Amino acid sequence: MNDKDVHVINFGKIYVNEQRSSTIVIENSGDFNFDFVIKKSSSLQQNLYLTISKETGTVKQNDKKVLKFTYSPLHKHRFREKHYIVL
Repeated sequence: MNDKDVHVINFGKIYVNEQRSSTIVIENSGDFNFDFVIKKSSSLQQNLYLTISKETGTVKQNDKKVLKFTYSPLHKHRFREKHYIVL
């Protein structure tokens, strides 16, 4: 992954009070450990419906971290938020 990579999670059509999850794997095949941070969008309302299993952490060399994104809407709306993983 580099600063130009873009990965999209599409939860598809989901109804109120349903829940859908997706995972992203951050793998470190380099020689050094690195840190990551999830930069959430500024929309507080949208952030209430999206949970992320780990928002910060360190990926050690030759290791990986699995991040689980879970979307659970409580009312009808269109989710179009962007969250960035900063390495």
